[in-house]
Amino acid sequence: MRSVVVGVVGLTVLARAVASAAVVAAGPEFQVNTYTTGTQYAYRHAVCASDAGDFVVVWYSVGPDGDGHGISAQRYDRNGVPQGGEFVVNEYTTGVQRGANVACDADGNFVVLWRGDQDPGVGVFGRRFDSTGVPRGSEFRVNTYTTGAQYRTMAAVGPTGDFVVVWASAGQDGDDQGIFAQRYTSAGTTTGGEFLVNTYTTDAQRVPVVAVGPEGDFVVVWSGEVDGTHEDVFARRFASAGAPAGTEFRVNAYTSGAQRVPAVAYGAGGFVVTWESAGQDGSDSAAMAARFASDGTAIGTEFQVNTYTTDRQFYPWPAMDAAGNFVIAWAGYLQDDPGGGVFARHYDADGLPVGTEFRVNSYTTGNQSTYVAIDSDKDGDFVVVWGSDGQVPGGGYDVFAQRF
Repeated sequence: MRSVVVGVVGLTVLARAVASAAVVAAGPEFQVNTYTTGTQYAYRHAVCASDAGDFVVVWYSVGPDGDGHGISAQRYDRNGVPQGGEFVVNEYTTGVQRGANVACDADGNFVVLWRGDQDPGVGVFGRRFDSTGVPRGSEFRVNTYTTGAQYRTMAAVGPTGDFVVVWASAGQDGDDQGIFAQRYTSAGTTTGGEFLVNTYTTDAQRVPVVAVGPEGDFVVVWSGEVDGTHEDVFARRFASAGAPAGTEFRVNAYTSGAQRVPAVAYGAGGFVVTWESAGQDGSDSAAMAARFASDGTAIGTEFQVNTYTTDRQFYPWPAMDAAGNFVIAWAGYLQDDPGGGVFARHYDADGLPVGTEFRVNSYTTGNQSTYVAIDSDKDGDFVVVWGSDGQVPGGGYDVFAQRF
């Protein structure tokens, strides 16, 4: 899966984040949202990029849709220049629409997913757009099971434009929470019905993420309770036609404490999973990762991403280019004193680090550690998005981004 109001005008080309070169910032960090009343929340996977490097950022805020939280978006070209203004995604505006995330295809067409408080209950909704931002039809409900709440949704787009949506559903698998998915064609029509991803159904399975590989097969990753005592990270692979390719498996080898908030990127040769691990680096929590071949075989052992270990390193998320090089971004406390900051580290296709970790945000007053998101184009140029508290005078959290 390929998986900000100041445009960065006058830049030449994006810096290439290839394995043989250092990561270079392409201009300064920039604010995404133009509407600044109240708080703007960038959620997990709030950005996606096309093969050419054009990208879309989504977030949710109070006010723009006229009632409660609504979903907003802003498009950019590969040089960081805004394409039109920010716009409201959701058509249903009553109550709360939140938890926005976005997935792009190779040409820049995109689908936005969110949690919506609509009758007959909290559900998962989406809306498709072409690469110019024109809606491809109205918003639609993803889940067909509507008892209880369906939330924590995410989508991934395949090489032919087909896409997969995953979410957590309360009570549907017979216990606390389960992970469900629905496949769609490139035209936005469903392929089959929604289906249960997890085979272990005791206790809660939560925070699902999904990535599609170059051949259309996909992997779903989530955090699952073990014996009701702690969480571990689990994954399950599926063929391009939706059939399971084996049963679920545990991703993490270290099992003391909680392993939670996973993410995944899929590219040439396989996929990389990241997660937050309590106590593994000797402090509060660490950003961990593990690599897998496309058949699910582990490549090496899990590894720690962060080198700075004081306090908490959390919300890690990977992005991978067409050659299999990848970047992992995360939030960290205390490292850019006095508040939380955004950090990243670059790896080559063999999983070897290219340089050390680096700070993404340049403004360090207050907290810049809310829901870090990242995506890469096929050449390895990437953009990181985060929430920054108090950076805009008189405001709360606003959405900022940095290109590399």
